[in-house]
Amino acid sequence: MSSTGEAYAAIEKRDFHQAIVHLLESEYKIVGSRRVVDMIARDIVALMDEYYPHGERVKAGEIVWTTSADTGRKPGRGQRVEDGPLITVHLPWVTAEDLAAPPPADRRRARQRNIARAVRIVKAAKAAGGVITMGEIGALFNVTPSAVSAWLGEYYQRTGEALPTKGQIMDLGRQPSHKDTIIYLYEQKVDAVEIARRTRHHQASVDRYIADYERVKLLLIKGMSLEEISHATGRALSTIRQYEQLVRHYHPECVRIAVNKTTSNLAKS
Repeated sequence: MSSTGEAYAAIEKRDFHQAIVHLLESEYKIVGSRRVVDMIARDIVALMDEYYPHGERVKAGEIVWTTSADTGRKPGRGQRVEDGPLITVHLPWVTAEDLAAPPPADRRRARQRNIARAVRIVKAAKAAGGVITMGEIGALFNVTPSAVSAWLGEYYQRTGEALPTKGQIMDLGRQPSHKDTIIYLYEQKVDAVEIARRTRHHQASVDRYIADYERVKLLLIKGMSLEEISHATGRALSTIRQYEQLVRHYHPECVRIAVNKTTSNLAKS
């Protein structure tokens, strides 16, 4: 076994079974056949599984995280996304495969490891009945939501699989609109010409969606209300709300800036 494997080997052995073995040998002084001690430990673990299912326990390497429940519906008018039902899920942060793999030798491999872990977390949250945002993933990795968006975009480019993040499942609905799909690809750094090809949209329509999205984002940062943005752009308020949801998902920091500015202006008035 390599020095790296030796360093990680002990981590995998720090489980409930081994804790029972240690207890029996050190506290109950059951010595002699290790096989008998192992059998007793396995029986105790089996009883634990029977009376306390795995879903009720956290395993080593998992993170307990509270996120939005997957209701399959967009927030109602006037309802904030964070006001919806929540669910606590167990996310597989470190797995046996992670421990078996050698540490990344360079930044490219480290990035691929982060992408694989982010993909695993998104899928695990969905399988447990939750939907996680890029902002939440960024908090777990201590990176910006934009960095997470780039990771998932790279994964999408390589596999063609759009991951079930909150934006894809809840904010954008079960069946994303043309606008949602175009902005999703745009945020994954896909060229506008390629977006038009993939979505079978006229180039002018794609350019208009992107331009409107960027205008709404800029005006939100300036602290304008949705009604003011609707008046300034000439777009319907319902359309502005759709763009605001997209900005909230991909760039939550912009919405926070808008809220802070609005609060500051009200305090001065």
